[in-house]
Amino acid sequence: MSTPPYRKKHYLPDRFKTTLQSDRQTRRRCQSPWLALRQSYRRVGKRTAIKVGRCAQARQFKRMRRGLRRLKTYVGRQIRDINRKTPQQDDALKTLLNQCQKLRGFTGDV
Repeated sequence: MSTPPYRKKHYLPDRFKTTLQSDRQTRRRCQSPWLALRQSYRRVGKRTAIKVGRCAQARQFKRMRRGLRRLKTYVGRQIRDINRKTPQQDDALKTLLNQCQKLRGFTGDV
Protein backbone atom coordinates (compact mmCIF):
# COMPACT_ATOMS: atom_id res chain seq x y z
CA MET A 1 0.00 0.00 0.00
CA SER A 2 1.50 3.29 -1.03
CA THR A 3 1.26 6.56 0.85
CA PRO A 4 -1.23 9.15 -0.36
CA PRO A 5 0.16 12.00 -2.48
CA TYR A 6 -1.49 14.67 -0.33
CA ARG A 7 -0.41 15.88 3.07
CA LYS A 8 -2.39 14.50 6.00
CA LYS A 9 -3.88 16.65 8.71
CA HIS A 10 -1.77 16.94 11.81
CA TYR A 11 -3.72 16.13 14.96
CA LEU A 12 -1.10 16.91 17.63
CA PRO A 13 -0.58 13.35 18.91
CA ASP A 14 1.77 14.52 21.65
CA ARG A 15 -0.91 16.57 23.41
CA PHE A 16 -1.89 13.67 25.64
CA LYS A 17 1.78 13.09 26.44
CA THR A 18 2.27 16.66 27.62
CA THR A 19 -0.90 16.43 29.71
CA LEU A 20 0.36 13.26 31.34
CA GLN A 21 3.79 14.82 31.93
CA SER A 22 2.29 17.86 33.62
CA ASP A 23 0.28 15.52 35.85
CA ARG A 24 3.47 13.67 36.80
CA GLN A 25 5.39 16.88 37.47
CA THR A 26 2.74 18.32 39.76
CA ARG A 27 2.54 15.04 41.66
CA ARG A 28 6.32 14.84 41.99
CA ARG A 29 6.54 18.48 43.10
CA CYS A 30 3.88 17.99 45.77
CA GLN A 31 5.14 14.73 47.24
CA SER A 32 5.78 15.74 50.81
CA PRO A 33 4.57 14.52 54.18
CA TRP A 34 2.66 17.72 54.95
CA LEU A 35 0.70 17.73 51.68
CA ALA A 36 -1.55 14.73 51.14
CA LEU A 37 -3.38 14.93 47.83
CA ARG A 38 -6.80 13.36 47.58
CA GLN A 39 -6.06 11.09 44.66
CA SER A 40 -3.16 10.86 42.24
CA TYR A 41 -4.85 9.47 39.08
CA ARG A 42 -1.48 7.94 38.19
CA ARG A 43 -2.82 4.55 37.19
CA VAL A 44 -5.98 5.67 35.40
CA GLY A 45 -4.20 8.64 33.81
CA LYS A 46 -1.54 6.43 32.31
CA ARG A 47 -4.15 3.99 31.00
CA THR A 48 -6.24 6.84 29.55
CA ALA A 49 -3.18 8.33 27.83
CA ILE A 50 -2.40 4.98 26.23
CA LYS A 51 -5.99 4.69 25.01
CA VAL A 52 -5.85 8.22 23.57
CA GLY A 53 -2.73 7.34 21.64
CA ARG A 54 -4.33 4.22 20.24
CA CYS A 55 -7.46 6.10 19.22
CA ALA A 56 -5.39 8.78 17.48
CA GLN A 57 -3.51 6.10 15.56
CA ALA A 58 -6.75 4.39 14.54
CA ARG A 59 -8.34 7.71 13.49
CA GLN A 60 -11.09 7.45 16.11
CA PHE A 61 -11.07 11.13 16.87
CA LYS A 62 -14.29 11.43 18.87
CA ARG A 63 -13.10 8.75 21.26
CA MET A 64 -9.67 10.40 21.39
CA ARG A 65 -11.18 13.77 22.32
CA ARG A 66 -13.21 12.14 25.07
CA GLY A 67 -10.02 10.65 26.52
CA LEU A 68 -8.23 14.00 26.28
CA ARG A 69 -11.11 15.64 28.10
CA ARG A 70 -10.80 13.02 30.83
CA LEU A 71 -7.04 13.64 31.15
CA LYS A 72 -7.63 17.38 31.42
CA THR A 73 -10.21 16.70 34.13
CA TYR A 74 -7.66 14.70 36.12
CA VAL A 75 -5.10 17.52 35.86
CA GLY A 76 -7.71 20.14 36.84
CA ARG A 77 -8.74 18.17 39.91
CA GLN A 78 -5.13 17.98 41.03
CA ILE A 79 -4.58 21.70 40.42
CA ARG A 80 -7.61 22.60 42.52
CA ASP A 81 -6.56 20.19 45.26
CA ILE A 82 -3.06 21.68 45.40
CA ASN A 83 -4.46 25.23 45.47
CA ARG A 84 -6.76 24.28 48.35
CA LYS A 85 -4.04 22.68 50.43
CA THR A 86 -1.19 25.15 49.84
CA PRO A 87 -2.23 28.76 50.47
CA GLN A 88 1.40 30.00 50.29
CA GLN A 89 3.07 28.65 47.16
CA ASP A 90 6.68 29.12 46.11
CA ASP A 91 7.55 30.44 42.66
CA ALA A 92 8.43 27.06 41.15
CA LEU A 93 5.09 25.58 42.13
CA LYS A 94 3.22 28.65 40.86
CA THR A 95 4.88 28.46 37.44
CA LEU A 96 4.20 24.73 37.21
CA LEU A 97 0.53 25.21 38.08
CA ASN A 98 0.25 28.06 35.54
CA GLN A 99 1.71 25.83 32.84
CA CYS A 100 -0.77 23.10 33.73
CA GLN A 101 -3.64 25.60 33.55
CA LYS A 102 -2.50 26.76 30.10
CA LEU A 103 -2.30 23.17 28.96
CA ARG A 104 -5.79 22.47 30.24
CA GLY A 105 -7.19 25.41 28.28
CA PHE A 106 -5.35 24.47 25.09
CA THR A 107 -7.78 23.32 22.39
CA GLY A 108 -5.28 22.50 19.64
CA ASP A 109 -6.96 24.55 16.94
CA VAL A 110 -4.17 25.83 14.74
